Amino acid sequence: MKNIEYFYNVIYYFFYRGSIKMFNGIIYLAMPILKVFYFFINRMPSIRKYYVINEDDDPLEVAIARTRKFTENPKLGAGTIIGGGISISVVMFLYIGIYNIIRNLFFPIFEDSFGYILMITATLAFITDVFLSQIYNKDEKYIKEFNKKKGWWRIKWSIITALLPFVVILFAIATAR
Repeated sequence: MKNIEYFYNVIYYFFYRGSIKMFNGIIYLAMPILKVFYFFINRMPSIRKYYVINEDDDPLEVAIARTRKFTENPKLGAGTIIGGGISISVVMFLYIGIYNIIRNLFFPIFEDSFGYILMITATLAFITDVFLSQIYNKDEKYIKEFNKKKGWWRIKWSIITALLPFVVILFAIATAR
């Protein structure tokens, strides 16, 4: 069970980091819009007062820092929400594949509704996520632990994480009749 928890949290961590990289790319692409925003912050005192606490603060840096705090917060940030959602969907497709194998082996002529299958497997995947990463704040503990790791470990697990959604979706499709 400990290995399954470790594997799931590694996958969760790399989806979390990938969503943070996606948000950083969006910020980089939106930099011209942020420059216009910066112009208005410097010109209007009421907006400047809201964004700047100290007089020597740069309003653009304060806005970017607030955005990073929103995306990179391991407790409940946008990276955590999107990374958790992607890892839950990977587990859901794994459960769909397992369900297809069981159905095809034991009940080959059974006709089912795909909506019910999605609801049941999504609920099971969410329960799996709760047990493997959310109880006792295991996800925050693993994020702090994995941030310290460098080198080959990151390369290996990032490749595995990038390929895993495609492999699991192919597994679910291949096991369907």
